[in-house]
Amino acid sequence: MDTYLTLSRSEEIQFQTEINTFSQPVQEDVMEITTSWMRQGIEQGIEQTVERQKGVIIRLIKQKLGDTSPSLETDIMGLTIDQVDSLLEALFDFSSVNDLRNWLFEQGLEQGTEREKSLILRQLKRKLGDIPPSLETKITELTIDEVEALGEALLDFSTIDDLINWLNI
Repeated sequence: MDTYLTLSRSEEIQFQTEINTFSQPVQEDVMEITTSWMRQGIEQGIEQTVERQKGVIIRLIKQKLGDTSPSLETDIMGLTIDQVDSLLEALFDFSSVNDLRNWLFEQGLEQGTEREKSLILRQLKRKLGDIPPSLETKITELTIDEVEALGEALLDFSTIDDLINWLNI
């Protein structure tokens, strides 16, 4: 509603009174629309805040470590919300641009490893069906070398027991 028309306080009260006259399913539909608008606004606000944080991080890095390359700035702008939070904490420990490069490299490796584990899990589920949570946990705890070996071995699996046997090796 607010997207198209800003209501005064008395109009908001009247609007709420009207909604209260609707049947319960209709009220839920109206409130769901409002909720989705609010959710969308919150998401946009978070995105804008994270983008601002990335800009602040770049300025802090330049102030603390000197000029950075455009590629490092691009890498920073590509970070996730969680990575931005981690970088804000790690920034205090950096004494050179190489510290930043190493941190970004580790983040890339970590992100790549998580994506590879996710891919292996999807492939296993497609080939074998549902995977018990305990096995999923074991898979997510594998090293990158073990994940790569599992990626090759899963081609020979035909049952969950094959996966269990492989994980027990």
